[in-house]
Amino acid sequence: RGGRSWLGLSRPARKLTIPSLPSQPFRLPLLFLLLALTSSHCIPQTPPPHPAPAIRLRHQPEVLRLRGGMVRCVVQRVKSASVSVGGEVVSKIGAGLCVLVGLNAEDTEEGLDWMAKKLLQMKFFGEEDKNWRQNVKGIGGEVLLVSQFTLYFRTKGSNLDFSKSMPPDAAREMYGKFVDKMKEEYGDPDKIKDGKFGAMMDVSLVNDGPVTMQVEWPEPPSQKK
Repeated sequence: RGGRSWLGLSRPARKLTIPSLPSQPFRLPLLFLLLALTSSHCIPQTPPPHPAPAIRLRHQPEVLRLRGGMVRCVVQRVKSASVSVGGEVVSKIGAGLCVLVGLNAEDTEEGLDWMAKKLLQMKFFGEEDKNWRQNVKGIGGEVLLVSQFTLYFRTKGSNLDFSKSMPPDAAREMYGKFVDKMKEEYGDPDKIKDGKFGAMMDVSLVNDGPVTMQVEWPEPPSQKK
């Protein structure tokens, strides 16, 4: 009782003293200090996470960005070649190139121009015991062109599908233009021979090497240096 604790010890009661706030002239600076300490500039902030780096896609292969279709040729360097229809020889050449020409359903004349120049510029032939030094014009060689729609085949199981090939009427016209472009580009029309479009042909040749190459327009990235 009266100042004794429950342990029976006597202690003087303490008076709790609450300090008074500073006088009016000091209250405003103290308030400003408290505001400054609690502002966002003084409280450490968690840095925002770094944004995910932008993903840069590589350019698509050129072959996927076709304008029109794709002209496809299988070229063989030959010592001689000929085309027969019904047992009759309709065209023959000596040393030069035998070219099987495939036309896509969406081909344009731009591809024909490129292909005509490419075939006559490519160095398929050797010179002085060194390979790949001369083009067909450089050796005065001939070129035998043969239309070959089967170059654009697809398979459906074990069946063959040729729907990607150019339809016959359009292909006849485009193939005729390609033959003319080859003659014009060569500069000597007699050096360019061709088979009989749409006929069942017997193609005979003596492959020199052997050398056989597939040339396409546009050029696949794998063929570019």
